[in-house]
Amino acid sequence: AGLGLGLTSVAFTGARRADTAFERLQAATLAPDAGIGDVDGVPEEVIATVAADPSVITLARWAFTPVRPDSVEEAGAFIGLDEPFLDEIYRPVVIEGRRSRPGTDEVMANETLAEIADLVVGDRVDLVSGFEDPQPLGPATVVGIVRGTYDVGPAAGGAFLLLDSAFLDDHRDQLQLAPAALLARLTDGVDGIDDFTAAASAAAGVEV
Repeated sequence: AGLGLGLTSVAFTGARRADTAFERLQAATLAPDAGIGDVDGVPEEVIATVAADPSVITLARWAFTPVRPDSVEEAGAFIGLDEPFLDEIYRPVVIEGRRSRPGTDEVMANETLAEIADLVVGDRVDLVSGFEDPQPLGPATVVGIVRGTYDVGPAAGGAFLLLDSAFLDDHRDQLQLAPAALLARLTDGVDGIDDFTAAASAAAGVEV
């Protein structure tokens, strides 16, 4: 009680119930069915309680971080705060190359970043971090050019690296993170939004 979380729930759905290309991409990428914005400060036990609810297949927190190749200014990264991100939820489709392996200096780039930075699989890039006065993070290898649901439709156009939670563990003191959001895959898909919302509200002690 009194957490003041100010959370919102959003359903991620295709424009039609038909088997559209977007819905096929959702299925292929294990796309989220729901999200909760700004979960910074939410206790770990609350997250664990929601994750254990029967309405949930898996969930993971993620955030934006200003990590980019030093050759590109208008770019950033989506980074997982929990292990399921990029594996059990929001697992991008590989257009070229392969997915990165956790705990390595490997990274994936979306198609927009690959195009504007002229990246190909196998390139070594020097990464920097920071909104202002970016600091070096060291080199990394681009092992995959990938596509997810946030690369199409109204959200398209951003240039992003995709980084897993192991990258965060290795560089935690060097990274700036925007407020984290929570993504969830639900047992009943988007039809399970009400059950998920009720579970999240009960766990948080406030209406989500």
